Amino acid sequence: MGKDNEGVARRRCLHTVKQKRAIVRSATARGNIKATAREYDIKPCQIRDWRKNLMGPTDETSSDNNDDEGIIRFEPFSTRTSKRRTRSHGRMSTLPADVKETIEEHVKYLGSSDLNINVKAVHRFVTSRCPQYAASITNAQASEQKIRRYLHRNAKLVERRYTRVAQNTRYDEDVVRDYLSSVNNFVWDLGIIDPHLLLNMDETSLPFDQPKSSTLALRGARTIRCRTTGSSSSATVCLTVSMAGDKLGMLIIFRGVPGGRIEKELRLLDAQKGDGHRCIVQQKNWNDERGMRAYVDLIIRPWVGGRRMTSLLLLDDMSAHKCPPVIDALAQHGVEVDIVEPRYTGRVQVLDVGVNKPFKDRVRCLWENWLHSEMQRCPNVVPKVTRPLVREWAVVAWNEVTAVSITNTWSAVGFRVN
Repeated sequence: MGKDNEGVARRRCLHTVKQKRAIVRSATARGNIKATAREYDIKPCQIRDWRKNLMGPTDETSSDNNDDEGIIRFEPFSTRTSKRRTRSHGRMSTLPADVKETIEEHVKYLGSSDLNINVKAVHRFVTSRCPQYAASITNAQASEQKIRRYLHRNAKLVERRYTRVAQNTRYDEDVVRDYLSSVNNFVWDLGIIDPHLLLNMDETSLPFDQPKSSTLALRGARTIRCRTTGSSSSATVCLTVSMAGDKLGMLIIFRGVPGGRIEKELRLLDAQKGDGHRCIVQQKNWNDERGMRAYVDLIIRPWVGGRRMTSLLLLDDMSAHKCPPVIDALAQHGVEVDIVEPRYTGRVQVLDVGVNKPFKDRVRCLWENWLHSEMQRCPNVVPKVTRPLVREWAVVAWNEVTAVSITNTWSAVGFRVN
């Protein structure tokens, strides 16, 4: 018999997840892993691996219960692992105890409510609730980094994405230099010596619902959820800046029927505010020839006033920007137009380079604060974003964009006014 079985390979036995969990429970109840391994004809290390990988804190009671999968738990930080047998806590967190408690409560609330978790928002909340800690901060970026390390070490929170992110575009620097040289020469030919007369306008979307593409969640969690308003509406805002750091009024385009109820309400709202920002409607909430004519009448004409000097407006390669009626309307106010090099707006258009993102980040911050307050006030009611609210967010965010950041962006791109 022994000779007949010589050379016969041991048959590999495959176990289902349910069988593996049953074996682990049997070994745990018996208190002897080796005896259980001999009974099932497997190696003890397999039982240890199954217990580590399959038996989570909720699996001992129910193997199909995944309700607690995304619960955030804060634990003391330790660097001890199975490969590294030394115990070294490393550099411990210097955050005060009350700050840690505030962070834990707020992050657990955001995680349980499926709201976005990001370090900047947590830092803002902590500084508003802990005035002593806020007064002791000398470097906001360093303070945010402390909170980031604390969340990563003690709660195992890492950055997780909801959707994919587009790749960066590569630019030919020779094309960039040629374009900048042509614009600077055009400015010289027009005799523009005042940086207030060199303008750039660009449209950017303003969604009513602005969740971030990523959140802090447990590593390995299969479902990453985020609670939002669910609104698919959006607006388009036309931003204009000068090389001197001036911020012209915004033109906000909402979806609606021209001449209808929505447009009348927005006109009344603009008249009540009187802050220089104007709202119009368009059937697809995008800028077209009609929108550009409204931009000239409502934004450019008040800015020019009685000035008799030539100015230059940089626009991207869009059909509504290049149509003859718009060019003629701008020329009547002494505004010349130059089209930005196609497909190079991310490199040579000032608003795309350094203004649009800070503006939209501030709008998102206002949206997050509003959403959190509405969820706390009425947890079971989905809040609704209104047009006046979007206009208010845009105005506040636009006022927070500094003139220094605008002038620095013009200089960094490479524009010059002699």
